[in-house]
Amino acid sequence: MNYSKDGDLISLQRIREENVESAVFKALEDIHASRLFPKKGMKILIKPNILSGKPPERAVTTHPLVLQAVIRWVKQFSPERIIVCDSSGGRNPGLTEKAMRGSGIKAICEKEEVECFPFEKSPRKTYHVPSPLVLSEFISSSLIDEADLIINLPKIKTHELCTLTCCIKNIFGTVLLGNKAKMHTLFPRVDEFTAALVDIYSVVKPQLTVIDGYYAMEGFGPAAGDVVKWNLILAGYDGLALDRLVCKLTGLDHNQVLYLEHGAKKGIGSLNLEKFIIKGEALEHVYRKFKPPKKLPLGLLKLVPRKIHNYAAKILYRSRWQVSPEKCRLCGTCWQNCPVEALTPPNGIEIGKDIPIWDGNACITCYCCTELCPYEAIQFKVPIVRNFLFSKFGAFLVGFLCGLGILIALLIIF
Repeated sequence: MNYSKDGDLISLQRIREENVESAVFKALEDIHASRLFPKKGMKILIKPNILSGKPPERAVTTHPLVLQAVIRWVKQFSPERIIVCDSSGGRNPGLTEKAMRGSGIKAICEKEEVECFPFEKSPRKTYHVPSPLVLSEFISSSLIDEADLIINLPKIKTHELCTLTCCIKNIFGTVLLGNKAKMHTLFPRVDEFTAALVDIYSVVKPQLTVIDGYYAMEGFGPAAGDVVKWNLILAGYDGLALDRLVCKLTGLDHNQVLYLEHGAKKGIGSLNLEKFIIKGEALEHVYRKFKPPKKLPLGLLKLVPRKIHNYAAKILYRSRWQVSPEKCRLCGTCWQNCPVEALTPPNGIEIGKDIPIWDGNACITCYCCTELCPYEAIQFKVPIVRNFLFSKFGAFLVGFLCGLGILIALLIIF
């Protein structure tokens, strides 16, 4: 990303009296974003977060009013085309369009008379990653290359795998449909997967980011967490710095957001917030402690040798799949979109009783099923004690202690 003197500007605006457009316009004015439009007739690509078709107040997708405000701001500069695109989390064609309709994104685009369609409905192109961390190439839309300006429009949400999903993670949506699942399969470890996120971001390189903090999500995000009516808009150029700032504003541990460290290593942005001029609201006035997602204690794992780290990540901290029979409607979304076919339909079809069958040995804990479940019926738990007891070391230790107990008992008796 090419930075000018304005590249170190960030704006933080509070939405007052539900006037989303005013907050968005002020944020973009603060960072002098109009400089990104040196001429008329530009092709503008806007990338919101459209994970699924849940309503805006559920805080799963970018709020339609935030998108509308950005579209109206862009229209001031007489672009040739404004294109709103994303590719949702599932594998089946039609899912993205369904999500666009259900989330209200499509209706806003129709009202504003701008184009709105899934990335998978555009010509495809293979992108090669310069100096890759883990990912050498990926397939996405040719619009990434053709657009004069890419605007990233992420949502502030906690994420059970990545801790936070915002600027960097949102660009994962440029990977088409089932290719996302393929990424999880290729990089099952969180450390590798987050490095792949940075590789993808380094290619797409959105020139402008507007963060939707109107309705945010905490806890069991990114699809089934608790809604936070936060009324915030952030805008800037450096996605890495913005994600770091969001961590600071929400009290999330930035050391748990592994793509931040990878991003700094790759040079896609800066984590030093002191070099940025933050305009608008004071940080202490908008700070709100978010409930973190339940996830692995990765900070502790960094303190042990790599072989032990890998063992702990694979065995001791292995998640177990859980589903609520009361919520599950046997719709098939989970087993149809599992990248490794670890989920299969149940033998019966009685709603409220039968649930999908989970293969723990095949599961790579990519959390695609939890993100895509329309009824929020699925969760992953990490039963550390159970995992330990059923591991080889745990079985050895239990056997040893039992043997030791028997020996002591014999010595006492005789």
